[in-house]
Order: sequence, then C-alpha cells, then structure tokens
Amino acid sequence: MIIEKVLEVDNDTCNSSGGSLQGTVTADYYDLVEAFGEPCYRAEEDGGFDKVWTEWRLSFKVKTDDCEEDDWDYVDATIYDWKEDSPYTSRSGTYTWNVGGRDYEASEAIDMFLEQKGLTKPVPEAIL
Repeated sequence: MIIEKVLEVDNDTCNSSGGSLQGTVTADYYDLVEAFGEPCYRAEEDGGFDKVWTEWRLSFKVKTDDCEEDDWDYVDATIYDWKEDSPYTSRSGTYTWNVGGRDYEASEAIDMFLEQKGLTKPVPEAIL
C-alpha cells in the first residue's frame, strides 16, 4: 500500500498498542501542536514519567494506491520523545521525535501530513 494523500487525522483515537519504532520525524514541538493539536499524554500532567514525557496518538484517514474511488484506509501512529531528562528537552527547539506504529506507513503518514501542512524541517547534517 502506498499512501497518496492524508485526508484527515484524529488525535488520541488510535489503538497504539502493539506498535514499535518505525522511524523519526524532525520537528519543533509547536509545529506538531499546530499540525495535530495538543499531545494526548504529558507525563508531568498525566501520571508520571516512564520513558516518555510527550506523546501524540494519531489515526490517519488516507487515500492509497489500492483504494477504490470513494474508499480509504486508516493508519495508526504515535509521535513521542524517548528517555529524556525532562519534558523540556523535546519541547524546546527542533527535536528528532520517535514515530511508532505497526508498519512503515505510520512514519509515511506523519511525513506526508506535515508536508501537506507546510511544516517539514530539513534533517540536520549530523543525522545524514
């Protein structure tokens, strides 16, 4: 399945269990808030730190190459920081966030949606 377009995204409606790391996205926290709304989990407000300070749980409605004319698929994904010293590490400036999901389409849907919104960031040279 190749994603052609993200039709819409819902925050905090996906089933994030059973996923694993599928990629990363380099973005500013406030750009992610603009694109997806407030994170659905903030450890300091929602129950304490256990490896993740900030997380979005997203469900993307997508048009794919194998969909019929009036059909679509759903792709579940998470965006989260991982094992940082404080929540402000990932929420200050550009940060490389982890992308979780059941397959590579999670990362593909996030990248495509950010591109559609005009919120993509170049990957730092140190990562290349």
